[in-house]
Amino acid sequence: MSLRKGIWIGSGMGGSAASAVGAVVAANELLPNRLSREELLKYALAGEEVASGSAHADNIAPCLFGGLTLVIATNPVRVVSIPVPKEILTVLVHPRHRVETRRARDILKTEVPLADHVRQSAHLGGFIAACYSNDLDLIKDS
Repeated sequence: MSLRKGIWIGSGMGGSAASAVGAVVAANELLPNRLSREELLKYALAGEEVASGSAHADNIAPCLFGGLTLVIATNPVRVVSIPVPKEILTVLVHPRHRVETRRARDILKTEVPLADHVRQSAHLGGFIAACYSNDLDLIKDS
């Protein structure tokens, strides 16, 4: 099997997730009884773990389900698709700098101060509410 995805290794744009999802979707096409996207997620997570050192669905879910997703749980799988207002565009600007996911995650703090958690949770809630209500001002404030 050969996979050409056009995402640099270590680019921070979910290349390992794209590889994992591409592989399971391609393999699924060869099965006589195809698996659901929810079933494919667990196999893509296994591939992500091999590639990056952890089975995280933050990039797997959007690759597999499309669009903006919220992963509620992976066992059992529960992924929610979030509507994106038509006026929102995504632009990726990437310097030619590589950082492996394993190394990037090692940099992150293991604890988050309560005030930061509360503030970020409020912003996330506001962003999700804004997506559902198509409230661009709330997105801006979140």
